[in-house]
Amino acid sequence: MTPEMLRGDSHDCRLDIYCLGALLFEMMTGLPPHYSQEVNEMYMRIMEDDVEIPLYIPQAVASLMKLMLNRDPNERVQSIEEVKQHEWFDDVDWESYLKRQVEPEWRLNLVDSNFDPEYTSLPLDLEDFSIPNKDTRRGGEFWVENSNANPIESHFSSRTVTEQSICQSFISEMNVGASFNIPNDL
Repeated sequence: MTPEMLRGDSHDCRLDIYCLGALLFEMMTGLPPHYSQEVNEMYMRIMEDDVEIPLYIPQAVASLMKLMLNRDPNERVQSIEEVKQHEWFDDVDWESYLKRQVEPEWRLNLVDSNFDPEYTSLPLDLEDFSIPNKDTRRGGEFWVENSNANPIESHFSSRTVTEQSICQSFISEMNVGASFNIPNDL
């Protein structure tokens, strides 16, 4: 959550810069900025405190995070172009990335699983599964319900492309013979 969201102020693309800074902070430290186990305390820290960057964080990335996580949107980095021009990215050739000329150091293996077979071989327990009512909010998105479609298929039609295979497996387990495709324009 950004300070402007917590205050109920209007917001613009600078909110995205803050969120990107929060992601960078969490990737570098393992915790979100202003973290507290007490949610209200964390919200107060977000609105009132400057972000505290651990000393083990390199100075270049620390200065970028401070610029991106500034409480005042007017003093925050204003665009992704400003982020890209920061000293931390001095050795990055953005054009070669855009042209896909840079080979990644690591590629995701889409065949092998990163989960222990002890867990992946467990049978699905669908006893507690229930289809939410129309307009039920879950994780920032609304479930889609179409009265003409199979209820299981409707339940999963709002999911992302990365979850399609999981949904297809689930539908197969239910033996309802349903299938669906997620539009390419999502």
